[in-house]
Amino acid sequence: MPQIKTESADRGDEDGEESPEYVFATTTSFHGIGRIATAPNLPLRVMWTLATVASYVGFFILMVQMLDSYFKHGTVTDVTLEFVPQVRFPAVTVCNLNKFEDQALTVEEKHYLSYILYGVQEDIDVIAGAPVNKETPNGTEANSTTETPHTEAPHTHGPPGSFSVASITEEKGFTLRNDMHVCTWMGKTCTELDFTHSFSTYGNCYTFNADPVNPINQTIAGSGNGLSVMIDIKSHLYTENPLLPGGTADVGLKLLVHDQNEPPKMDTQGIAVAPGSHAYIAIRQIQYENHVPPWGVCQDLQLEYYDTYTLTGCQLECRSKHVVRNCTCRPIYLPGDAPYCEPEDVAHCVRIVETVYMVCYHHSRGDVRGAPLRLPRALQPGDLPDFELLRKMAKQQSRPDLHRCVWPEPWLHGVRDIAIVFMCVQKRRLRYFVVIAAEVSSGAHPCDCPVPCSMTKYRPTVTHAKWPNKVVENVFPQIFQLGEDYLADNSVVFDVYYDELNFETISQLKAMDDGELASDLGGQMGLFIGASILTLLEIFEYLSLRVIAFVQRRKVRTQKVHTSAYPMPDTLSVNQAAKEKESKAKSFISLRDN
Repeated sequence: MPQIKTESADRGDEDGEESPEYVFATTTSFHGIGRIATAPNLPLRVMWTLATVASYVGFFILMVQMLDSYFKHGTVTDVTLEFVPQVRFPAVTVCNLNKFEDQALTVEEKHYLSYILYGVQEDIDVIAGAPVNKETPNGTEANSTTETPHTEAPHTHGPPGSFSVASITEEKGFTLRNDMHVCTWMGKTCTELDFTHSFSTYGNCYTFNADPVNPINQTIAGSGNGLSVMIDIKSHLYTENPLLPGGTADVGLKLLVHDQNEPPKMDTQGIAVAPGSHAYIAIRQIQYENHVPPWGVCQDLQLEYYDTYTLTGCQLECRSKHVVRNCTCRPIYLPGDAPYCEPEDVAHCVRIVETVYMVCYHHSRGDVRGAPLRLPRALQPGDLPDFELLRKMAKQQSRPDLHRCVWPEPWLHGVRDIAIVFMCVQKRRLRYFVVIAAEVSSGAHPCDCPVPCSMTKYRPTVTHAKWPNKVVENVFPQIFQLGEDYLADNSVVFDVYYDELNFETISQLKAMDDGELASDLGGQMGLFIGASILTLLEIFEYLSLRVIAFVQRRKVRTQKVHTSAYPMPDTLSVNQAAKEKESKAKSFISLRDN
């Protein structure tokens, strides 16, 4: 009889029946568990136990590592190069580095634009060449006049207030109608009608292939199969003053190759092309696909003034709102519904606010918001201009107002171009600059411009050749009625083209997605513990049997308690139960002996 108890105990049930644990251990597809349950002796059972525990520990370590890698949301970069029979040609925007043509402006228009052209409000008599009193050798005064900018007498186009910066810029600035001498697209002639007008910090700009709905394609690679243009920049009519903010001492064109959905931002982007040279601009199209959080940081916002979200469009909108918030108007090159700023507003407010915006935007993009603000290169101490020379120039030009306004206080000498910004800087303006800078730096004027989830960029490769040659110098002046040396000083020639018909795609991908995680977990489970998805059903089956056995055992115990409390003598039933128990014992003994 003790031998019967031992056998039933190995199977985990006092009544000699196989327990759910024993059934699960001997039938499951989990590796090692069945060997432990059926091991014939203790050494083998210990060996299988250690091996099984080691396998399970190794699996759980790898599982934790895979889950940790998954929830870190890492990314990988996939780069592909695809060759196609044709590639969508980009938008090409060109701007002259001069806002206004000198001879096209009337005296009244120059007076209206004084703050933009000269930095101060100039008297109309000075602009028109009014009489200046001079002493004669005998001590008497005589009136003499200087030559007026125009041969005709000063005149007005309308009553005061009828001028606007936008209308004067569009009418008296750079235009392709008269200044574009040659334009071809894939060998076919193009005109100014193939360009779309826009404003920028350089005044009038014109964009070729600006329609995002119906863009043109280049089907043959190489120079001469793209856009070829020759433009007369009229350098002798420049009105730019390099001493003023936004002014430049350069001569030439600013050219930007960009996507049709992205507005041109000419002040910080683009290629400068000089006269007297032929610029060959070979381009490559690059498409970026960025991932959404938490794997990436891309996000496509809804812009107010642009249909498609782009980083440049968002920056221009934010810049415009910042200017409007502080100046109640906007310059002609920024989007929005606010009215255009007058020249005085541009000089006294817009230029300061934009300078602070550009500093603080990049300051905040560097994740250093709240740190001390570092001024841009143009505002750093050192490399100070020759203030004495400026004062001498002011005296020579009989400009006491200019002499009085060039660095009037010594404490301003620590910052480089503040005085030259308007040629007449006052303490209140510098204080205004510092206040706005502090507000933006501290996050009072945030600019939320995340990276777009998809964008198209163009990588230019620029080479130059001297232009023109002797034949062109002899022929073109006769065709366009120009002087002998005019072409080398005023004509800008450029070609924009694909050197190969392909495009590059740079995609940000998940380092581990859901499918890879499931695949890796399944592989490790099968390798270390022999488990699979169906193994979960075995665990479910075991738990179900365990619950059923528990319920049945509770029921049997309840019946026994009930019988002992209310005994019902039944000699036949008792004898029959005893016989059945004895029969089971004999059967177990015979099985063991065999």
